[in-house]
Amino acid sequence: MNWKYFFAHKWSCERHTWEDIWLLPDDLKYKGDSIWLTISAIGYITPEMADWDYTQKVLEEMGNNLFLIDQKDNTEMIVNVLDFTKEELLIWVKVWLKEMGFVVMDLIEGTREEFNGRNQQSRTLNILRDSL
Repeated sequence: MNWKYFFAHKWSCERHTWEDIWLLPDDLKYKGDSIWLTISAIGYITPEMADWDYTQKVLEEMGNNLFLIDQKDNTEMIVNVLDFTKEELLIWVKVWLKEMGFVVMDLIEGTREEFNGRNQQSRTLNILRDSL
């Protein structure tokens, strides 16, 4: 199955240390919510950016693995890289989808309209835009 994706934030520079990405199966019959996934690089949780105890805990949990998926809600993934390009991030998205048991052939960029109101972050952004 192909999946559509949309970045909740404008991709503003070549490399990022974290990103929110929205995902939908490329299936016109699917009318449910999209997935709101956050992927963070180890570079995002350095001692300068976050609590050192938390960073140590993440590194210990990760061990020799290349990634760690939050076991509480499965929609946060930390990858063992300092940062990533858009293309590298999309590779991690495919890894996450497969780890969650989804079949993924390809990722296709979607539009804001396709994702509008289809996850909590999108609904919150709509409320904020409407209040301005």
